[in-house]
Amino acid sequence: MTMTAEPAAETAPAMRIRTSAGAPRADEPIQPPEPSAVVRVSSLYKSYGATSVLRGVDLSIHAGSLTAVLGPSGSGKTTLLRLLAGFERADRGMIELGGRIVDDARSAMPPEKRRIGYVPQDGALFPHLTVRANVGFGLGRSDRRSGRIEELLTLTDLDGMADRYPHQLSGGQQQRVALARALAPKPDLVLLDEPFSALDAALRASVRAEVLSILRATGCTAILVTHDQDEALSMADRIAVLRDGLVIQHGTAQELYDTPADPQLACFLGEANLVSATLTPNGCDAGALGLLPLRARSSCDGAATALIRPEQLAIEVCGDGDKTNRHDGCVSGRVERCEYYGHDMMLTVRPQADPAEESSPCLPDTLLARLPASTPLAVGTAVTVTVRGPVTTWESSRSAAAA
Repeated sequence: MTMTAEPAAETAPAMRIRTSAGAPRADEPIQPPEPSAVVRVSSLYKSYGATSVLRGVDLSIHAGSLTAVLGPSGSGKTTLLRLLAGFERADRGMIELGGRIVDDARSAMPPEKRRIGYVPQDGALFPHLTVRANVGFGLGRSDRRSGRIEELLTLTDLDGMADRYPHQLSGGQQQRVALARALAPKPDLVLLDEPFSALDAALRASVRAEVLSILRATGCTAILVTHDQDEALSMADRIAVLRDGLVIQHGTAQELYDTPADPQLACFLGEANLVSATLTPNGCDAGALGLLPLRARSSCDGAATALIRPEQLAIEVCGDGDKTNRHDGCVSGRVERCEYYGHDMMLTVRPQADPAEESSPCLPDTLLARLPASTPLAVGTAVTVTVRGPVTTWESSRSAAAA
């Protein structure tokens, strides 16, 4: 028996009604309000002597979100965090927190008045204080008696450890204490300065999940500084990528991974195949890899660079000289390396040009393909490679400028 749902009654959009001059039409739909910005950074500059660290940073962070500030060492991540916290003064620009200007390069609000919680890299717990005393360190006497400490100990799963000292805790437990201490005074914003960098790989993933769960439970707005791409992609609602003191791109993890601003950022965020191509009205001509669809329409034709992520490559094992599976957009090659990770594996394939084909543009020397875990392929295995899904492209002039 097949069940079909009754068609839903159409609902007219909410209408705006005004009678004043210059008002929108009565049938204009009301636009939903944008989330309020807890943090607004405008044209922020900071130098140390002759070294320019931040060179005009602009960034807005909405209430209740977790934003990762991602970048390589020396990009200005920690400097930005220290300016937000009030540990440093801006040279130029403005910082607003909760609608209040806290630094305009002429005057700055002291750190203790900014309503910010701060979690440093090493936790910075007081070794002579118990877990309970560490969590309540920044609270007044009345707040310490209000049950706030016990509430946070429960939230962070530290109930049975209240009377322990930091040296009696694991690295993950110490980080939870540091987070609980930062959350104790109910701050408007929590800053996390690479809080997982000192943890070993096995512990890092579980502590990240615990911290994320705690932040979600409190609804707190947070900024996480990290140089770990996997950390940023897996945890954050939005990611701001810093490079050479500037925000190169700010968006969701999927936006940055699928449509990075330039080839350099594409490679920074994960493994990438960068292929010479030609933009045409019908798509991206990637030579032997065929005519590929675009993620976004391009207004320009001509030489370009195409981004093909390893998981977009389909691999099929074939026998030597076997051309039965060949078709347009199918490239022959041989496995040069197979890295097996258990949950998946990464192949390095060296394409083999067909002498009968004069394909232009040419392929890179090797292609990376990520496959689900199966029997590892031996070096030298003959395979065919095809591309699945749309690609992101950049005009060759932009690609050269980014490099």
